[in-house]
Amino acid sequence: MATPQQSTEALEQLDEDLLWTFNDGDFDEMVRLFTAFPSLFAESFPIRGGSILKYAVQCRRLEMTTWLLNNGFDPNPTDTTTEPLSLAIDNELCDFVDLLLSKGADPNVGRPMIAALNVKDEDLALDLSKKLMAHGCKINTIYDLYGDEANGFTALDFASKRPVLADYLRSQGGLTAKDVRAGKVSTGPSVSCPASRTPTSPTSPEDEVIAYFDKEIGPPSKKSLIQIIPTGNPIAIHTIAPDERRKHLTLFTNGLSSEPMHVPTGSEDYRYAEIYMELPGDWKIREVKDMQWAWPLHWLRKMAQYPHNGDTWLGAPVTLIAEEEPPKPLYRGCPFSALFLFADRSFKRTDGNTVQLYRMIPLYASERAYELKHGLKKFMQAMDKADVPWQVDMTRKPFA
Repeated sequence: MATPQQSTEALEQLDEDLLWTFNDGDFDEMVRLFTAFPSLFAESFPIRGGSILKYAVQCRRLEMTTWLLNNGFDPNPTDTTTEPLSLAIDNELCDFVDLLLSKGADPNVGRPMIAALNVKDEDLALDLSKKLMAHGCKINTIYDLYGDEANGFTALDFASKRPVLADYLRSQGGLTAKDVRAGKVSTGPSVSCPASRTPTSPTSPEDEVIAYFDKEIGPPSKKSLIQIIPTGNPIAIHTIAPDERRKHLTLFTNGLSSEPMHVPTGSEDYRYAEIYMELPGDWKIREVKDMQWAWPLHWLRKMAQYPHNGDTWLGAPVTLIAEEEPPKPLYRGCPFSALFLFADRSFKRTDGNTVQLYRMIPLYASERAYELKHGLKKFMQAMDKADVPWQVDMTRKPFA
């Protein structure tokens, strides 16, 4: 067992390795480190400067920043003195600003508006201010002056010597701190602040998948559980925890639908897809080294990779999949040896494309053999008659 000193030294070395990785812009090495050391996904990991995401922005690594955000890093970290959005604005990194806002960075955390108004180029300062307003920035927040709340100021106070910016703020209902304290009512547009976990509106295929599950099932966790080392489409797996209404745990993939699958003519509505599973609410999903609990992650990841790696598709609307002949168990000691994928949900993206959502449940070898012998129609009828649950039940009996 490692001593506390050894553990500290190991953390310091990992911290140093990660710093050099960001400094060098070595994307593959970053992914390797996160794969080898899942503890890096913890917001409290002691990287210099307090936030891994902030350091990626500070080093101006757009691809790395995008990867972190796509893998569940909070765009509003609490373990840093300067939040990533303000840091990006301070350094006039417009691509980073757009990325962070699209991923849910809250313009009311810290002082992004003050950072925008402080940009020297007035046109850029105005453009950044408009972006923050479009994402729900509260125009009449009173900021303290070096900790002195009595002498606080608003965005309009800060922009008082820059007429173009001040006029824009007034047009949006901007007031001085004096007027805010006096209870004066804003006459400009009223813009509410969106929740920080979700962008105002989805801006990418990945965002639209998250938005669908958020609306239809429940709020996904901020951090995805796993990210495939990028050998093709990167696939994240998100979790939705049980609640009073929904007793099961939901897992869903994100990334498969980023690119179309190769489908036969007439099946164009099945070009885009993601996969999801429903597990018992007490499933130990974070036991990632124990296949008794980790097999859903392994197979969701594998099935989401399969279409693009093999230049194929998931079938329409039902697919049965087994590995090898005769099929071997999903993991050693597992009673199931095949998978049933059924497109029982779908939604239309803003680009007009339909995304099919395939539910995945495990099957016994005898059940797969029944489908091969009797065909899909009789298989589905037998499944219905046996009342096979849509949620994974490791104790259920085979219906064939």
